[in-house]
Amino acid sequence: MTHPVKGDDIFYIIFTSGTTGSPKGVQISHNNLLSFADWVTGPFFDLPKRPVTLAQPPFSFDLSVMDWVMTLLMGGTLKAVSKELSENFKALFELLPKLSLQVFVSTPSFADLCLVDPEFKADNFPELKRFLFCGEELTKKTYQKLQARFPEAKIFNTYGPTEATVAVTGVQITPAIEKEYSRLPIGRAKNDTKIFIVDENGDQVDKGKSGEIVISGPSVSKGYLNNPGKTKQAFFDDQIYKVYHTGDLGRFDDKGQLLYEGRKDFQIKLHGYRIELEEVNQGLNQSHYVKQAIAVPRYDADHKVTQLQAWVVAKENDFSKPIELTKAIKKELTEYMMPYMIPTRFIYKDKLPISLNGKVDIKAVIKEVNNV
Repeated sequence: MTHPVKGDDIFYIIFTSGTTGSPKGVQISHNNLLSFADWVTGPFFDLPKRPVTLAQPPFSFDLSVMDWVMTLLMGGTLKAVSKELSENFKALFELLPKLSLQVFVSTPSFADLCLVDPEFKADNFPELKRFLFCGEELTKKTYQKLQARFPEAKIFNTYGPTEATVAVTGVQITPAIEKEYSRLPIGRAKNDTKIFIVDENGDQVDKGKSGEIVISGPSVSKGYLNNPGKTKQAFFDDQIYKVYHTGDLGRFDDKGQLLYEGRKDFQIKLHGYRIELEEVNQGLNQSHYVKQAIAVPRYDADHKVTQLQAWVVAKENDFSKPIELTKAIKKELTEYMMPYMIPTRFIYKDKLPISLNGKVDIKAVIKEVNNV
């Protein structure tokens, strides 16, 4: 090894969301990663000794750390699936049964994609006994389908922001838990980590009350690369560890399970990617064809973001059909943002709703999109 790292040396940096404005580079140290590695390879997940693990998330997505850390440390084998193959469903469905997988690490969205194939079931994956999910909400619908197809497998729901090294909570979802909760819990914190729920003043709230999820422990990053302003907003020190304000809302129930209740701000998760709506808005409003625009999420019955819409007041143009205008705007957007950030549906309006403070009323649009 020519460049070993230890202690607080930076092991890797992953940039969250950003493609416009100022993307935030999350610095993960050797100690941060060690905290996560000890947990993910420990008794909680009960992994096989030399796991054969699906490696599907891209390395730019910190969910990938979950698959390669556990597998390499345990002397296992990674079975990589490329982005191109993931998008070729026929080839993907033909390949997966040939990989002899024991551990399946992905977002719930990728599992949903696999479940489209009726042959994605235990009979064709006899060694697949572990499913580990992170990156977005695991819905009851996805769990129910997966549990029916793989009745002997252990299915884990985990939670954690990039800033706290992949995941800090976990729970094995069982039929009893699925039946008890209307929205699946995200579990309990790993042993070396503390999680607090705080109100708008930063004071801890009583069990059962909602507030912002705050994380303290050895896996919490020291902050954003070359961005002291953003670091100061989100991180602070306690007596031992860094503390991170996630911007996620949640509460503890009377059994100690952490329940996720959405974002505090307008940051969303879509297909596992964290997207800041302000950055999408910035891109939309740079288009030569746009007078004013905002991006808004559409949720399904399980509170999962299924679509990103753009509400647009267009400038005068020569396009004969709205679809032609949409194609032109999308082509421009590829210069400003990653493909996963580009809205899939464009709705054209004469004007956007304005709030009392004179700004576009995004909350009103979200309510209308979701028929609230």
